[in-house]
Amino acid sequence: MSSIIPGYQYDIFISYRHNDNRSGWVTGFVKALEEELAATLKEPVSVYFDSNPHDGLLETHNVDKSLEGKLKCLIFIPVLSQTYCDTKSFAWQKEFCAFHQLAKEDPYGLFVNLPNGNVATRILPVQIHELDQGDKQLLEGETGEILRAIEFIFASPGVNRPLAPDDKREENDNKTYYRDQINKVANAVKAIITGMTSPKERPETKSPSPMSRKTPTGKVWPFVIMMTIALILLSGYFLFDKYATPPEDNAPIDRSIAVLPFVNMSNDPDQEYFSDGLSEELLNLLAKISDLKVIARTSSFSFKNTNEDIRVIGEKLEVGHILEGSVRKSGERIRVTAQLINVETGAHLWSESYDTETTDIFEIQDQIAGAIVGELKLLLTGSTHQALESRATNLTTYELYLKARQKLAARGNNLLEARALFEQVIDQDKQYSMAYSGLARTLSLIPEHLLPPREEIISLTDLAFQAAREALALQPDNAEALSVLGHLYASHNWQWKEGEKYLVKSVELEPNNAEMVNFLGDYYRITGHPKAVEIEQRALQLDPLHPVKHVDLAIAWLFNGEIDRAIEIASNAVKLDSSSLMGIHVLAHLLILDKKYGQVERLAQKMDLLQKGQNQGHSSLDIQARYYFALGKREEVLEIIKKMKLYSETNGQFFIQLAELYTLMNSWEEAGQYYEKAYEARSIGLRNVLLWTPFADMPRVEKMLDFPEFNALFEIRRENKGL
Repeated sequence: MSSIIPGYQYDIFISYRHNDNRSGWVTGFVKALEEELAATLKEPVSVYFDSNPHDGLLETHNVDKSLEGKLKCLIFIPVLSQTYCDTKSFAWQKEFCAFHQLAKEDPYGLFVNLPNGNVATRILPVQIHELDQGDKQLLEGETGEILRAIEFIFASPGVNRPLAPDDKREENDNKTYYRDQINKVANAVKAIITGMTSPKERPETKSPSPMSRKTPTGKVWPFVIMMTIALILLSGYFLFDKYATPPEDNAPIDRSIAVLPFVNMSNDPDQEYFSDGLSEELLNLLAKISDLKVIARTSSFSFKNTNEDIRVIGEKLEVGHILEGSVRKSGERIRVTAQLINVETGAHLWSESYDTETTDIFEIQDQIAGAIVGELKLLLTGSTHQALESRATNLTTYELYLKARQKLAARGNNLLEARALFEQVIDQDKQYSMAYSGLARTLSLIPEHLLPPREEIISLTDLAFQAAREALALQPDNAEALSVLGHLYASHNWQWKEGEKYLVKSVELEPNNAEMVNFLGDYYRITGHPKAVEIEQRALQLDPLHPVKHVDLAIAWLFNGEIDRAIEIASNAVKLDSSSLMGIHVLAHLLILDKKYGQVERLAQKMDLLQKGQNQGHSSLDIQARYYFALGKREEVLEIIKKMKLYSETNGQFFIQLAELYTLMNSWEEAGQYYEKAYEARSIGLRNVLLWTPFADMPRVEKMLDFPEFNALFEIRRENKGL
């Protein structure tokens, strides 16, 4: 039987390894598919399936020449198993790779425009096993595409086998049903064939496929790069403007997106920073567009190295679109693929492959961002323009910058490496504003994460101020630098009004940057601003899978007197990450305030175990002491205080906890001593003290105002509350 389209020998070619058909699974699949195709397409569809292919060494040495003609087909269906991705096998070399090359050179190309306007590839994978990471990388490296297969996998604990026709849906962790999956394959075949037979897809009128288009090679001089950027920016103003508001008769466009971490397809795992960095840079570039909701790195990157379905990811992140891709970097060459996917339908709205020199990486970023802007009918903003104009001047510096960003995002002890890397970047490029602001952010966070001595905290704060101001001198609208200045003025210098000015400006410039929104939310929460809940909710929407964002919102609700809601949201933080010490601590604190003591002791024990496992000290003692105080067990509280005093000799974090415990017990002289020590140590926890002290408890508030460090904060909180 010939193909529906003249010149092709078959419509469908089924490729598989012989071992995967020992049980007859592939034969059964082909028979079921043929029956489903007969009920799906009006014209008969021809399927090539060799029920007894050669295997073993014969696959690599004795190639059947007649197969070359059979590969000239419309659709290639590889049955992906644990044995399929073997570079020595006939199926891989002479079928999969051979068809991939043939299709790219074919008049129709590898990609097909579907009737619904989306794009599909003529390789339609069927997956019968969960693949090893190496096999998955081999597949994606060959195609330059993220693997998107129709799965026939039965999953349960310890099981990895093909889905059988008689398997029950409820017993399968994947909840897939054999007949439904067969129908999905048939419908996909129909869509591809319909696309290929439509007039606009015929070879004489068809434009080059995305895979066949290449970006320019050769070294790109800075002048050429800047001219390219200028053209892109002008197109952003003049071309995209007419699409900014969709026509009334069109359905509204969901302008929300998550950028998943691009897959590192390089042979070197140490290149992970480059693929992660490219993803984060695209995310940050898109976050500057005011009309676009962009999910933060923490939440998007939580799906790294997972195989979650796009629809599931979209639901968890509450977005309408996903950008994903891969990066293969080898020496001076780089290959980047990117796909924009509609979450609701799973359809590819846009896809592109770039094969060029690494010197062109900025141009690739611009083109990807420009394509998304065009698809979602958005306008580039002024801050987006400045970001494009203020990047590194050479690739070596840029790679160092990406490494620094990766360490900054990891927090903890990684901040020390981030600092050293940012300083190297600045040594190489003293005009790189984002390197200065990255250094400023790093320096400002080290005191909070690593708890150095007071003298070092003061030195770090001074250096952070200096780096932020250097960044703004180079780029006045550097939102990160403004955010750092606001945080430093408020949290370290206690110059609250000055801090607010910079924090508000940073969010005006980048309303979709979850980190900057969160810093403003922290300020509003600490100072009792009526917008605290609203801003913390916005931060959570932008970073929904980050436990800390849930905790911050919980505290904001507490300050608004909504303790039940605060407990509910803090509980969500612990559900998201059962090892979140901050989440457990705040939840336990809230339960004590609400006199719900049943869970507190268990939470304190869990905290203690976690901290011992992570070698993080004994701050669970604070919760234990508050728990005993609530139960009226004063002697037990005093015993814990003795332990905390001992630990405070080497760890200043206990100063503020001791001060608060003495405050609870109305031991004001002792409380005053430790408040002063906390202030001298620049304890970040000092700013939160009044947060846990209700305004209604005026006797305690008045006592606390005997300590001058609280006066300015209390005044601004009273002003914000209208008292």
